[in-house]
Amino acid sequence: MKNHSVNQLIRLYLAALVLLFLVPGCSTLDYRSVQTAFKDAAADARGAGQENPLTQGTYQSVANQLTNGYIGKLDPKLQPNAWMLRSICEWELGKTTESRSSAEHGLAAKPEDGSRDHVVLSMMEGLCAEKDIMILYGQKNKKFSQAEYFTQLASDDPVERQYKTVINLLDRVKNTFSDSTPESTTYYYYYHRWRVVQNWREVVFNGIPDSAEETALENANAALGDTFSNVLKDAKARVPTTHWLHGEMQ
Repeated sequence: MKNHSVNQLIRLYLAALVLLFLVPGCSTLDYRSVQTAFKDAAADARGAGQENPLTQGTYQSVANQLTNGYIGKLDPKLQPNAWMLRSICEWELGKTTESRSSAEHGLAAKPEDGSRDHVVLSMMEGLCAEKDIMILYGQKNKKFSQAEYFTQLASDDPVERQYKTVINLLDRVKNTFSDSTPESTTYYYYYHRWRVVQNWREVVFNGIPDSAEETALENANAALGDTFSNVLKDAKARVPTTHWLHGEMQ
């Protein structure tokens, strides 16, 4: 199985955003303009890359506009969606503390059970936790020591324990699914679960000493309940072959 680079996976994720997160029939032109700016940022990322200054600037602009006061003045039905967009923008900017807080506010705004907003807001804690790992992975030139992976980081749990936490958080999200959950949202969820497991696989095979790989694989298999390959295949099988995301899960 080919390994996607982190940036490739993020670009695929951004493409999914355009289809998933724009609210149809928005009641205010002002909020519609915010949605359009978010869509433009995703399009810029697909074309020029997530680190492109224009893309980063647009995400920051959207996050800046979606202040607490601005969101508070929206129709209550729109507020969970606004908090979700802000959380995602902050996540893209690497501001995971802020993203977590926005997601918590979004859930407190009581999105409809099983709705797209409910599911995605519930995912953000896990996505932020995994983002923290990947930010650190990049800072360490994509190499963790054996001690950092298994035993202790300077200011956080070891990487292996963090990945186990991420998987547990994402598994809990499935409890938010209901008969009313849009199919596209479930596809998005399984795409993200696939992406997270793929990144963990990348760390185990390429980001730790060779001497640690066998133990890391055994522990990951136990945490996932199966091998990396089988878990990735299962997530991919949840997305229909006719859906464009299925083709990107390689």
